[in-house]
Amino acid sequence: DDVRTRIGNDTLLEFLRDRFRRDIELYEWSKTLAVLQCEEASPFVDESPSDATSEPDSANEELPPETNATDPGVVVDFEGASLLETSQQRQIASYKNGTALILSIHITHHAGTSVCSFMSHAGPTPEFACMKPKNGNENSPWPEGLTTKYRPEGMNETQYYVGRMRPYFHFVSWEFRGYAHLQTVDWEYPDLVSMIVMRDPLERFLAGGKCGRYHENKKPPYALKGDPDPSNQDIYWLYANDPCTDNYALRVLAGDPHCVNGTRTSEACLESAKDLLRRFTFVLDQSCLADSMAAVADRLGLESGVQFESGLHHRHDDVGT
Repeated sequence: DDVRTRIGNDTLLEFLRDRFRRDIELYEWSKTLAVLQCEEASPFVDESPSDATSEPDSANEELPPETNATDPGVVVDFEGASLLETSQQRQIASYKNGTALILSIHITHHAGTSVCSFMSHAGPTPEFACMKPKNGNENSPWPEGLTTKYRPEGMNETQYYVGRMRPYFHFVSWEFRGYAHLQTVDWEYPDLVSMIVMRDPLERFLAGGKCGRYHENKKPPYALKGDPDPSNQDIYWLYANDPCTDNYALRVLAGDPHCVNGTRTSEACLESAKDLLRRFTFVLDQSCLADSMAAVADRLGLESGVQFESGLHHRHDDVGT
């Protein structure tokens, strides 16, 4: 067990499994929705984050022409599909016809920057981590009058957001490390392709760039860099108990901003996050992310022209909460 070896303390490991129980349940359940089951993926390639820092540049490809999502040139088989499956098929068809926007929900340390880098080679994306214009670049494209923090609610606002963004970009990302209030977005909107990467909570706990005062760039004695060892066990215990690590992904996806509460996190809180994930077009498992991205690219007819590269990061000075 790689996580057990990296943590090196069975008492701490069992504490984390208990405290993050609902988050772990959410991750394990999300595999049932994944675009690719990782046991079906190609032989193991290490996709854990590296310490490298990269800010991907957007590609300059032109957007495909807008056509109707019911174009007879795109075959969509709705027979025998559920309403949700039909919605997802229509979204994929709309993207292939040039009308749909891809929106990625990036939970911090869930490979969002690597996904952005791949997508920036398949079409135009916002210049900074696929989220916003690049600071200091007046020519960085962005829809006039639309703030980078705008989050649509309901069908009309979702339609408005996609309509404003799609002429500029084929892919955008929203990053969160706290409650995101995502249930109000019209995820079933035909011109919106949604995707999210899910990650093992224990692997995320060990990832670099830790939250709060434990980030490696913060001041000693709390700054953590590297895995637990005898010299930092006390700080790792503090980190394990800190509110910023509490059921990290579940806190972003839950329907209630106050339902995450360590070992006392309710099943209802978990179910609200499951209900949200069911509405996404694509759910990806980070443990086989390169193959999963290839599967998404195949479904959407993307030609990125580059091999997926894991372990990319960006500065986190301006992230939604």
